[in-house]
Amino acid sequence: MAKLVHDVGGAAEQKRLAEVEFWRQQPAGQRRWPQPEITPARVYVSCDGIMYCTNQTEPDPQHPGQQRLIWKQMRVGCVNWQDDDDRWHKRVVWGQEDDFLSFAASLYRLACRCGYRQAQEKTFAADGADWCWTIHQRYFADASPVLDWYHASEHVWACGKTLHTEQDAIQAWVDTALERLRHQGGEGLLAWLLQERASRRGRKRQALEALIPYVQPRLDQTDYPAYRANGWQIGTGMIESTAKQLVGMRLKGLGMHWTPHGATAITALRAQDLNKNWHTFWKTLNLAT
Repeated sequence: MAKLVHDVGGAAEQKRLAEVEFWRQQPAGQRRWPQPEITPARVYVSCDGIMYCTNQTEPDPQHPGQQRLIWKQMRVGCVNWQDDDDRWHKRVVWGQEDDFLSFAASLYRLACRCGYRQAQEKTFAADGADWCWTIHQRYFADASPVLDWYHASEHVWACGKTLHTEQDAIQAWVDTALERLRHQGGEGLLAWLLQERASRRGRKRQALEALIPYVQPRLDQTDYPAYRANGWQIGTGMIESTAKQLVGMRLKGLGMHWTPHGATAITALRAQDLNKNWHTFWKTLNLAT
């Protein structure tokens, strides 16, 4: 059974890589975009990473002379949309952390098949990971960027807990900051933080000086008033739940550790199921003899 999983999942991975490589080798002016299978008016694209334990080891710096297991990241991409009956649908793609270029291209090709190029509204949502926003700049620059609201909120909370020690004071400061962010976007929050910084000293000023450089470069990703007015999602719950479905529920069981090849094979097979492509995949499967 393990060999079958490796062979079949490996075949799915090789098919993905081969399609991307063929597509990327075409001259830009002659490159053909994947044809849309559906054409929703609004398309959401997002990506994230989730860690899993490998069977590879490295020296443990906390215990000289001992080894520890290495954790690696699996990249997960998701395209989701609503149909005319307001039912949600999604398609997913995967890739190892050292496979950035093919993963990014795979996510864009998946989005094209989900009607991204024809959609009237396009959004790209992610947390603060730089690699996610590199994908946005490279492939989805025409999509409105949305920084995950909860990720931004975590940074605000971390600052509030440094500025105050009493829970009521922390809550009041955070509520004020998030109210600015919700109704005035990143620009409104930044203006308020700069005012706050002027009246703080020492450790409290340092906390604000850590939050300000987080907010300032993300002003175009934090226009929450416009997002809410358009009825867009401002959280990345869909990609987070997808990462758990695709990777977490299968690869992160108690005591589990994997070869990277085995982890990829399992993930590739689970993607066929999540993409509602299971039966078609098996019917068209060709394994090397």
